[in-house]
Amino acid sequence: MWRSTVIRCSILFILVLWVAMPDCSQAHDIAINLGEAEHLAQARAALDAALEIAPPREQESAS
Repeated sequence: MWRSTVIRCSILFILVLWVAMPDCSQAHDIAINLGEAEHLAQARAALDAALEIAPPREQESAS
């Protein structure tokens, strides 16, 4: 649930940057970095969900 809040805040921050600094390339760079961070957060959430679903591996004994 906190991830969706972070994503919403990131999107809002990007919009504020575009309104406040429309001609500033730094705002564009920050927006790109936040977009990448959002993508990484979504990938991490998918990985966490996959790990929760996956059955645990059995340990092989070296006897």
